[in-house]
Amino acid sequence: GRFGRFFAHALKKHARVGVVDVRRILAIEHGVECISLAEAAERELIFLAVPVRSLQSVLKALAPVLKRGTIVADLCAVKEEPLAWMRAILPTKVSFLGTHPLFGPDSAGGTLGGSSIVLCPGRISAARLRTVRRFLSRLGLTSHRMTPAAHDRQIASTLFLTQLLGRSLPRLSVPQPATPNAQALRRIIDSSARDSRELFEDLFLYNRHAQKIPARLIEELQRTFNRIPHR
Repeated sequence: GRFGRFFAHALKKHARVGVVDVRRILAIEHGVECISLAEAAERELIFLAVPVRSLQSVLKALAPVLKRGTIVADLCAVKEEPLAWMRAILPTKVSFLGTHPLFGPDSAGGTLGGSSIVLCPGRISAARLRTVRRFLSRLGLTSHRMTPAAHDRQIASTLFLTQLLGRSLPRLSVPQPATPNAQALRRIIDSSARDSRELFEDLFLYNRHAQKIPARLIEELQRTFNRIPHR
């Protein structure tokens, strides 16, 4: 997908990068190799840039061929369920952690410098986690450690909420912005449209905290409406 392409491009300046392209849609660029799953399993650090709904099947395919000492990190926007899957599926000889880059191909502007990434340690030693954080720092990223539950609560009230609004507002025929507030609404609409429908749906399906947001939003909208004087 778009993020996988962007991340591979950014990483190639700092490491030897191989990409497993199961859908064979990646236009291979100089400095990025197209490799098999078995070849990927030989690498020291594996990033899983796949939708949440595909993660379990990828983990099951990867688990039998992983070598001892490998670090596996997912890049999903949900953390509680993916970390539970990794703990259940991956062999104990490998380390794993959850990550969520708080940026994308559009917001990063072509570079990782100055961006942030959340880390949710799973089965990984303090020493290996420091190694990962040093690597991310070399990429220009600031890493923030969080628990999976804290991450998912925060994402429910930020990323999922803005996605929910951004995919609902176009039906209200929001005009071209003429005021700063209208411009902010337009940015939410445009940003949501650039992300895949798959991301929006997975944020709801696999984040138990996000599943409470639509009803709460409707409740608050109704409460606000009820406070308006009616003629």
